[in-house]
Amino acid sequence: MLENFDLVGNLTEAQIQKVESICESRTYKQGELIFQESERPNNIYFLVSGEVSLNKVEPQTGHNIQFKRMNSGQSFGEMSFMDGSPTSCSVKAESDAHIYILSKQKLISSVPDALKIITLMSTAITYQVNEYLRYLSDRYVIGLQQQIESLKDFNYFLLFILVRMHQVSAEEDG
Repeated sequence: MLENFDLVGNLTEAQIQKVESICESRTYKQGELIFQESERPNNIYFLVSGEVSLNKVEPQTGHNIQFKRMNSGQSFGEMSFMDGSPTSCSVKAESDAHIYILSKQKLISSVPDALKIITLMSTAITYQVNEYLRYLSDRYVIGLQQQIESLKDFNYFLLFILVRMHQVSAEEDG
């Protein structure tokens, strides 16, 4: 089952089978929370079927904002898995979702070549993170360009108003 995930693309078939054999298989119902922002699960979640949303609490308003949806064949939780950091968002099942959960602690304690597997997976994780950073960077630049264009339009409008006000003032004086 896991052989379809990019994250294990650098592993041998035997390594993939070892990883899959220690994964917990779990089904989440639509609307169920998989994990909360700031938790430390140290797991990788392989979305076998279904759809999940990634949500972040906006600091100023406290509102939960959905920023990404993921479909089967994608994984999440990799950053926390690699460095033990708290999760950067909450993940919720948007439909019934079947997920394989890989625990880092279970991998290390159960698989003799776990460190090699983690190293190979970290290469794939680094690639995924870099691709997503490029995507976000491109979106940010496009957003800035749109803001610049709207400011140009506003400046032209403001200039038009000022010129028109000057014309009206000149007509009243003359």
